[in-house]
Amino acid sequence: MTQAKTRKPSRLSALKAQQALQSAQRAVVLVIAGVEGSGRHAILNALTHHFDTRGLRINAWLQEGAAGQDRPALWRYWQHLPRAGEIGLFLNGWYADPILAALRGQRVDLTSQRLLENQLQDAGASLIKLWISADLDGARKRLRGNLAAEARLPTDSEVALLAADAGAPQRLNRLCQTCSPWQVIDHGHGPAAVRAALSHVVQALTRAAAQAPPPLPAQRLRRRRAAQGLAQVDLTVTAPNNAASRQRALQHELSRRVWAAHNARRAVVLVLEGWDAAGKGGVIRRVTDPLDARLFQVVPVSAPSPQARQYPYLWRFWRQLPTDGQMTVFDRSWYGRVLVERVEGTISAAQCRRAYDEINDFEQQMVSRGTVLVKCWLHISPDEQLRRFNARARQPHKRHKLTDEDWRNRERWDDYVEAADDMFAYTDRADARWHLVAAEDKAHARLTVLHHLCEALTTV
Repeated sequence: MTQAKTRKPSRLSALKAQQALQSAQRAVVLVIAGVEGSGRHAILNALTHHFDTRGLRINAWLQEGAAGQDRPALWRYWQHLPRAGEIGLFLNGWYADPILAALRGQRVDLTSQRLLENQLQDAGASLIKLWISADLDGARKRLRGNLAAEARLPTDSEVALLAADAGAPQRLNRLCQTCSPWQVIDHGHGPAAVRAALSHVVQALTRAAAQAPPPLPAQRLRRRRAAQGLAQVDLTVTAPNNAASRQRALQHELSRRVWAAHNARRAVVLVLEGWDAAGKGGVIRRVTDPLDARLFQVVPVSAPSPQARQYPYLWRFWRQLPTDGQMTVFDRSWYGRVLVERVEGTISAAQCRRAYDEINDFEQQMVSRGTVLVKCWLHISPDEQLRRFNARARQPHKRHKLTDEDWRNRERWDDYVEAADDMFAYTDRADARWHLVAAEDKAHARLTVLHHLCEALTTV
């Protein structure tokens, strides 16, 4: 593309492209990246002038003051993903840290950036990326002029630009060449650059509205190990005679260790999955009873709402991750994707296979941040579930917990066993083990979960 010959699209053509996008209910993620003083802001302003801002959300932060410093690195971006039919514009976005590292001569790791973009595109979003190329000497000159005119101190990224060595341009070029295609815009301060950027965005929006989402790419799926299946769980085990005193001791120990995790700024996530009526509610009460209410929250998970369905599947779970030093208990979790949605047939086989990779990547980002992750499946037999269902039906204070969906799920027992065994095989990892808990005896299940939590927190 020769920028001098590029015709600037009219505002009407931009609005038509945006309206077509809204009609097609396609989300668009637009990233404008480059160093300070490259001309990113001129292009950003031109886009806001051409499009209807009611369907365009601008996300720009100073890195040192951005929200989410106490959560996994990509948390803040998941909070601001666009809904179907909207455009989410990110200034540098998830490339802010890699750009800073490239300027400083540090190692650049783009693994998490690739994972996020893969998930966005797998969910049907269109990704548009503009790299604003600039001569670093010119960018530094403009930056110094701005700092003098505004009488302020430079930000971290501005300090890095001012101090960048002679190898910085080459490192920046490698960065924009190694993670899904960028449209390179030269010298963003000139009118030709603005025209080129507007033209590319309008054309990309038009294509996004007219085309169906691309098919899912080949998954990286592989079984992690020969995981234990539900058939191997010994349901005859019972709690010891001193179960009550043992529970009190474990609860005391758990309280002490959760406070230690809080003081060490370590997040804790407990995932509870299992059969209907397996006793998850009773386990949660025994886990949370000894804890300071300021240190934890319980997140009950049900089917995704109409709002949640407008975002990639993991969006609602990213929003619920605890801050450093806090604990979150998920009463059911992101594994509904490969359990309920698989069995009910609301996702395709390809989407299900892809979900295993997405879940593993999600958990890996948690663990890499330092989160203590504990995953438990509470297992009971069909006969025990039927007994508990009937008991619930007789008890007024528990009758509300028994639904038509519970009975329907029971009819698909074998399908859920198959789905659960696949889930264990594909998502059981050394840093995120599944604990299959025999829950026929409720006291035994409660002691076991308390034990696994305390054991996981020993390293804090």
